[in-house]
Amino acid sequence: MTEFIISSMTPILSWLTVLSHGVMLIVVFVYVFPQWFGKAGYFVRHLIHIHVDIIILALTGFSVVGSLLYSNLIGFDPCSLCWWERIFIYPTLIIVLIAMIRKEVPKLMPYVFGLSLPGIIFSGYHTYLQLGGKAFSACSSTGVDCAKIYFIEFGYVTLPTMALTAYIIIAAVSLLSIIRNRIS
Repeated sequence: MTEFIISSMTPILSWLTVLSHGVMLIVVFVYVFPQWFGKAGYFVRHLIHIHVDIIILALTGFSVVGSLLYSNLIGFDPCSLCWWERIFIYPTLIIVLIAMIRKEVPKLMPYVFGLSLPGIIFSGYHTYLQLGGKAFSACSSTGVDCAKIYFIEFGYVTLPTMALTAYIIIAAVSLLSIIRNRIS
């Protein structure tokens, strides 16, 4: 069962990560140059704004479930940086769920954005370490080495890369929501 999950879930999540990178580039162009895309550009911007809660809920939900599956079911021991990344993604899921239930998504986007920034820092540093960067200090003297790579897809997609991608999208979408709500 564990081998099936590793052989099926990891490539799917890796493909979704790479696909997310492509979508992020397109969305950046749509936001920066909406006139190039005509009505479609404005439609995409509007679509992101009205579904910010679902986008963030999906990303945090997949992140939480994925982290728990990889550590508890598959047996990938999380390092100290993994734990720090989790510290910032788990409450984001709860905040978004509460915001959706109370219909207060715009009010809570600053908190979601605030939690995503340290997540970007930790997962960015973790990705840097796993892709061959030199550590600024020892990761952990007793636990799992933060540079340990459990898998690598497409030459760069690792677990921290997936987390970094999710955090960047969450930060961008929540920031766009904050800006749009201040303008409105």
